[in-house]
Amino acid sequence: MYTYVQINSAADVRNFQQKISNFVAEHAPEKFQAETDFRVQPLRDIYLYSHLQDELKVNGNANYVSFLSLIAGLILLIALLNYINLTTAQAIVRSKEVGLRKVMGALRPQLIKQFLLESLLLNAAAFILAIILVQTVMPFFIQLLGKAVDSRIGDFWWVFLLFPVSTLISGFYPAFVLSGFHPMKTLGGKLTYAAHGKGLRQGMVVFQFCVSIILIVFTFAVVRQLQHMRSSDPGFEREGVMVVKGPVNRTETWIEHDQRKDKHATEDAFKVALLQNASIEASSLSWSIPGEKNSIYSIALGEAYQNSQIDVLVTDSDYADVYGLELLAGRFDTENGFVINERTAEILGYPEPEAAVGQVFKDGRNMERKIRGVIKDYHHHSFHHKIRPLLFAENDPTYKLDSYYSIRVSANRLNANIANIGTAYKQVYPYDSFEYYFISSYFDAQYQDDKRFGVLFGFFSGLAIFIACLGLFGLSSYTALQRTKEIGVRKVLGASVSSIVRLLSKNFIQLVLVASILALPVAYWALQQWLANYAFHITIRWWLLVLPVVLVLLITLFTVSFQTVKAALANPVDSLRNE
Repeated sequence: MYTYVQINSAADVRNFQQKISNFVAEHAPEKFQAETDFRVQPLRDIYLYSHLQDELKVNGNANYVSFLSLIAGLILLIALLNYINLTTAQAIVRSKEVGLRKVMGALRPQLIKQFLLESLLLNAAAFILAIILVQTVMPFFIQLLGKAVDSRIGDFWWVFLLFPVSTLISGFYPAFVLSGFHPMKTLGGKLTYAAHGKGLRQGMVVFQFCVSIILIVFTFAVVRQLQHMRSSDPGFEREGVMVVKGPVNRTETWIEHDQRKDKHATEDAFKVALLQNASIEASSLSWSIPGEKNSIYSIALGEAYQNSQIDVLVTDSDYADVYGLELLAGRFDTENGFVINERTAEILGYPEPEAAVGQVFKDGRNMERKIRGVIKDYHHHSFHHKIRPLLFAENDPTYKLDSYYSIRVSANRLNANIANIGTAYKQVYPYDSFEYYFISSYFDAQYQDDKRFGVLFGFFSGLAIFIACLGLFGLSSYTALQRTKEIGVRKVLGASVSSIVRLLSKNFIQLVLVASILALPVAYWALQQWLANYAFHITIRWWLLVLPVVLVLLITLFTVSFQTVKAALANPVDSLRNE
């Protein structure tokens, strides 16, 4: 049951929460109070922040939203820094313009307005282009995301706030620097390239390299973590197991056509029909299957076991055969007792599996449970979660609603086998639809959000790195342009092309190394925090941190060399002609 309460807008939510707790304490039985906890939760928080048992549907992940929002902010920030960097780098080109305007009577506030207006026009053009691109690529983005998104511009009103903010951030500093040039220095040719903002420009480049290195580290880590979860052995056999959903409605018609009219019968009609097919190796009826958690409920073991909670999976005795569970001691017999996993045996105080077989323990409701067998721990849920203590209990043969038939079927003539299983199902349950899937794909579906996040993270990380490279390309082009005559003189004096390329690339390589020293500790710490969200995760290897640095170095060399080689190959006569 899902209970929704509309609270008066003037009510105090914390007071309401306390009233519920007081009501339960006053009216509910003590055992109920020990096992039940009522909490008030805002409806809007359920999708991203609620991950309780028996959720209505699979919820989203707030961490993914935060990561992608952070990347979006970094992409915008890198673009703004590129604009500031390139604008201030062109100070010499515009210095004579500023000096001439000041000589003609222009005041500094007027020049600031001019440069802010230029920034406004560029941001306006980018904003309009962005809206067009969003509307164009949104269908592809929705397909990639796998979720419906309302793409009306009016629903993204907060984005319009970025327009004036980005205009001020990108335009204020260049306007302040350019409008401050002294007309005598600019018109007299005394303003040099290195005199204005070189340290700030280098700082901006270092910041972009830091962001690029951290994003590449995380991209590699996301891919590795996803591969780790999907390729690790979950402890049961995933291949060759077909799952058929049990009947969905318990009606008089359903009971009438059920071949097992005796509620004490030990054989299931559908299972009997399945085993007549030689291609069926084993079958089991259970309330839950690997990768599905809504039909697993928890029980408390009581004060004798520190009120520990264990999960209960209702199934028959063939469950272990179908999924290839490793039996450590005893038998997998749920008809005459209970089967537990290693975690449960540890909680009950049995260090060895053999010591638990035949023992009887009492749960929090004083119900006696006799242990018939102990199985090796396996991942009933994804690798996001720790392995839970598990108890396998007997299945009520007359209750099959919302249950699952797990069938180990031969891969030979698979389509024909599926057809035969469907025919047998319709004979037993003629008024229910035949729905099936394979446990390998069903279990892997738990990682769909991780796969989408990996694709989105990689795409937007690549976009951020690409924008950073554009800024680096523009800055290296302008550096090569400013040093054209120097390059010409060096070539006349006998400098080789390779030595000139090393000369012009050296400063950028140094900036990458500085960025690496700053970025790697941050990346390592952030990676540890992110991996802490997974119960089973990869180990941070040295190459995971070194490889992104090497990759950024190669990208930097390629980007810078494109312009430096071009400048180095130019005829020195052309560059020195005006001297």
